[in-house]
Amino acid sequence: MKEDWNDESHYALNVYEKVLGIIGVWPLNAGEFKSIARCSLAILIQISTIGSLSLEAYRQCLGAEDMMEAFLMDLSSLVSLSKLFVIRLTWRHTYVLVTSVIDDWSVSRDTRQREVMMRYTHVGRIVSLTMLYLGYASGVSFLFNAVSFDSLIPWLNVSKANDNDNDTVVTTYFLATYCVFGSLPTTTYSCVLLLQVAQIFVNATSHCGNDGFFFGLAMHLCGQFEILQMDFASIEVEERTCKKRIRMLIGRHCHLIRLTDSFEYAFNMAIFTQVSMSVLLLCVEGIPFRYFFKLHTHTFPTIHTITTI
Repeated sequence: MKEDWNDESHYALNVYEKVLGIIGVWPLNAGEFKSIARCSLAILIQISTIGSLSLEAYRQCLGAEDMMEAFLMDLSSLVSLSKLFVIRLTWRHTYVLVTSVIDDWSVSRDTRQREVMMRYTHVGRIVSLTMLYLGYASGVSFLFNAVSFDSLIPWLNVSKANDNDNDTVVTTYFLATYCVFGSLPTTTYSCVLLLQVAQIFVNATSHCGNDGFFFGLAMHLCGQFEILQMDFASIEVEERTCKKRIRMLIGRHCHLIRLTDSFEYAFNMAIFTQVSMSVLLLCVEGIPFRYFFKLHTHTFPTIHTITTI
């Protein structure tokens, strides 16, 4: 299938192929053992994230802020896991959509129609890459949870050395799992941090990769409908081949309708899960917001507003 790609097909699909291939949900490779193994590993990683964060939210050993941080990431992991399952189970529908993109770019069209297709492809690619970069940037922000900046600044360290002699050092993690893991030996602690890096990476890839793939396919379908409209508008009644062209365009329209049905079936459950979790998140977030604003603590609400967005 890859040998059938021309330059335009490669430009339209290579980002989605690389990103979704990492977590094993790229539809053109869905039947391969390597793809199944990657998807299974990604699912296990997300299950481990949900398990550790759910236990952290249940124990609440470090207070409400830690509990809410764990709850936020727990919801995000649930949505990410649902997207993995949905896209994997509906790969035959996304396979039809991807092969349709390849076929559409392989058909000879006039310059104006190819410009329309490229415009929609360009928009889809830019939005998808933006979501992907923002997702990975938010993942990198979790690194700050485990970095002690005081230890990196010598004069701050000297000025606070005497104050910290009697303080208890709390082991920090990339995710809110302080109650679950506690203090660990150095080797075990390093392994946990590596696991959490994988958890954050899979979470961001599943979210932003699938959302970008959804948007890119939607843009391609929009471009095809606009081209169909252009073809209908160019028909002249006086032409002898008018009826034949209309029959061809009606067949094309039916084909696009079938593609939109596959598109809807492939992504409707993922969208439903995303919207449901977002509504639940907004409802639950109101409780700690009121609590921390009463305490005049604005850092927690600000951080979690950015995280929620």
